[in-house]
Order: sequence, then structure tokens, then C-alpha cells
Amino acid sequence: MHEELITEIEAAFADVPYPGDDRIVVPCRGDTEVEEYREAFRGKHWREMTPAWLVRQFNAIHFFADEALRFFLPGYMIATIRDPYRQGGVTLEAVIHSLTIPVEPPGFRANRPDPEDYTAGQLRAMAAFLRVVKETLDYEPYNVDGAIEYYLKAAENK
Repeated sequence: MHEELITEIEAAFADVPYPGDDRIVVPCRGDTEVEEYREAFRGKHWREMTPAWLVRQFNAIHFFADEALRFFLPGYMIATIRDPYRQGGVTLEAVIHSLTIPVEPPGFRANRPDPEDYTAGQLRAMAAFLRVVKETLDYEPYNVDGAIEYYLKAAENK
């Protein structure tokens, strides 16, 4: 199921370097959860991230440093494609939240990809992922269509 999309994601992100152990999460003094995410992802490659493993780390995506988000994002997308509703879809929701613009309270900042840091192929893979995932959504707190358009336009400008 969706093997073509998985292949597209794998190819688009194949050359993204590991961010380094000190660039996995944004430092947050005294936050043990952030340190736990650093340890969980230390030395890990996105190709190793299974849906079963990732569901225990789903929230880490919101704390990644920019380099780590770019490196680990394909693992999140592929795990979501393979098993979107594991544990009630928490990984699916975390990825969609990171790739779209949800309705958020004022002052809330989520970690989102900056198109400047991504290649045209990566941006197109992200848009293709959102198109496929849109079929699984049964609620609309996220502007999926707007995000698809945003990433495709950014890819065209590369």
C-alpha cells in the first residue's frame, strides 16, 4: 500500500546527513522529556524507525532541532503511511501537525519545516505525503490543502 510514495520519500531524503548527537533536540534546560528524546534518537537512522517504536516517541518531532527534523521526518512519514492508526493515530497527528498550520492558541509555536532547508524533491514528497494522508483524516483542525499548495509552490521556486 502506497509503496510508490514510500519510494519517493526514501529517494528524496536519502542524502540528508545525520544531524549529530548535539543537534537532535533544541536544548531546554530542566526538561527531562527533551533529554529522553535526545537519548532515544541518538545514533538512530530514520530508516530504522518502525511504527511500533515511533509511537513511543511520536511527540519528539515537536522538539527536534531543524537539522534533526529534516533527517527524521521521512521516518515519521513512512511509519505513518505503514500504520496510520497505531495507538489511535498519535504519530499521524504529530506529523500532520508539524507539516500543516493548525488552529493554535496565540503564542503557540510548533516546529515546522522551513522550505529553504529542503530540496524541491523533498518538498514534493512532503506534499505527496499530505495528499495521501488527507484521505485518512476525519476531522479538519489542520489546513492540509494549504500546506500541500505551500510545499508545491516552494518546490517550484527552487
